[in-house]
Amino acid sequence: MKVLKRTLSLIDQVEADAHTLDMEASVHLSCLVEADCPMDGHAFYQSCIKAVLLKHQPIWSKAMRSGRRRFVQTLGPNDQDVFAAAGLMDDPTPHHVVTWWDAVSGYARLMSDQEKMEQGRFAEILTLDHERARLNAMGIEKEPEWPGFDDNYAGYDVLSYDQGETGLLNRMIEVKSTTVSPLRFILTRNEWN
Repeated sequence: MKVLKRTLSLIDQVEADAHTLDMEASVHLSCLVEADCPMDGHAFYQSCIKAVLLKHQPIWSKAMRSGRRRFVQTLGPNDQDVFAAAGLMDDPTPHHVVTWWDAVSGYARLMSDQEKMEQGRFAEILTLDHERARLNAMGIEKEPEWPGFDDNYAGYDVLSYDQGETGLLNRMIEVKSTTVSPLRFILTRNEWN
């Protein structure tokens, strides 16, 4: 790293226009792109954008799921220029550009799905903790179960219990969580019942 810093300093001293270049960023980027990345043209820029997306998962990557035009409209003019310079806004759209957008937006979808799954699991764990405390307060010495973790088709996430007239009754709980504000949930008729 010291050699690299000295090299960058030397370039700054020798090259008259070096002060306008972000050499540290270019070194960082070169570590992100694949070794066989083309070094010029649209393919180079496409590889750089994809590398940044995969490594840093910037907040703007989530908007890529909404489609190319809608996504680009969310960007500032400088960022729009980067996508245009990468040949990602060409009309008619070449097949390799369609493939690039599908791959990159697919990755953004996977990231979003992962976040939703983690949030959902956290909500299920909170529900289990709540039900343990509730059962304990009621004097029921039975642990709630977590079928939603073991079987995605169970129809509910947590199995707890209530005291009935003739003994314990099953309490099937479908856990819902959201980051949308105000809160909005989609419930099936079966869940409502």
